[in-house]
Amino acid sequence: MSVLKTDQVFWQNKELQRRGFANASLANVLSSYLNLTIPGSMVIKEDQGEYWCLLNANKKDDSLVALNSSKIFLNVTGKIVKCVCCCLVV
Repeated sequence: MSVLKTDQVFWQNKELQRRGFANASLANVLSSYLNLTIPGSMVIKEDQGEYWCLLNANKKDDSLVALNSSKIFLNVTGKIVKCVCCCLVV
């Protein structure tokens, strides 16, 4: 997925776009986010793998900023996983 300054999300994976949804904000570089949700009933084995975010932006002086989030591995097992901030069906 890609996100523009207007917070519009562009999907590169059209098949995933049919099964999931995303919202994003680039209003502030310190609080920008991209949330991807795939409902548990729509998860398939091929969704298993690493997920992360990469932010590339130009500062006012035209220098480039590149930030990477930590990677998470989605293990598709059919079990419900509860974590501090979410509840995922994997």
